[in-house]
Amino acid sequence: MTRQAPLLEIKHLTTSYRIDKIFCLRKKVKVLDDINFSLEAGEILAVTGDAGSGKSTLLRIINGNIQNVKGEILYFGKPLNDYERIDRVNFVRMFYSQAENSINPYIKVEKILNTPLELNTKLTSEMRKNRIDAILNYVGLSLGVKECFPIMLNHIQLLRLSLAKALILHPKILLVDAVVERLDLQLRAQIINILLDQQKKYNTTIIICLNNLDLINHMADKMLILDHGQQAEFNNVTNILISPQSDIGKRILQCDRNEYRTIVSH
Repeated sequence: MTRQAPLLEIKHLTTSYRIDKIFCLRKKVKVLDDINFSLEAGEILAVTGDAGSGKSTLLRIINGNIQNVKGEILYFGKPLNDYERIDRVNFVRMFYSQAENSINPYIKVEKILNTPLELNTKLTSEMRKNRIDAILNYVGLSLGVKECFPIMLNHIQLLRLSLAKALILHPKILLVDAVVERLDLQLRAQIINILLDQQKKYNTTIIICLNNLDLINHMADKMLILDHGQQAEFNNVTNILISPQSDIGKRILQCDRNEYRTIVSH
């Protein structure tokens, strides 16, 4: 019996950008270099590393926001770009940390959530209304916000709305940028519980940027460590936490309070 391809495969993923130098010369700088990993349905991957290591860039590439990319992104063995747009939108959604920059402030909340349903599902108007009401309740927003413009909401409400927008299509893959560990403890616990519930209820694969080892150990199945755009380690969380193979992996375990920090030499 032929084994089914993994839900998501990343093969030799590389991207770079050019910076201007003197005399109109431009230098190519690699942001990610030869990244390789695969995930099965329902697995949670924690991506960790220094600021500027390429964590957010990796998520943006998988989400389709960056086009200047070499390598392959395969969904069940087929290039993600070969799928129809309606399928890609349902496959992958992103929970943005900067909600203010990902949501149009001048469109009412109900329309923001209804549009992806209207464009990418065959749900009736009544079914779309019911799902919008359900998702607002699920993320902790009152139904009254449906008539509000995002510009009228506070930061926490916008964050919850961003999560609702990411979950409204029940994606197969949910991308979570570096936001969770910066929240206060109560809100952090609520968001984490929602993410874990999505994994359990819909077998959602989650890729989340995290540096806090307690959260990684609590949430994730696998761990990817990036170091200046290079793939330092990819393995099961337990294996890395017990016996890291890279220098940066070993340094993570030596940091205070189980939190990853850059060690500056003096």
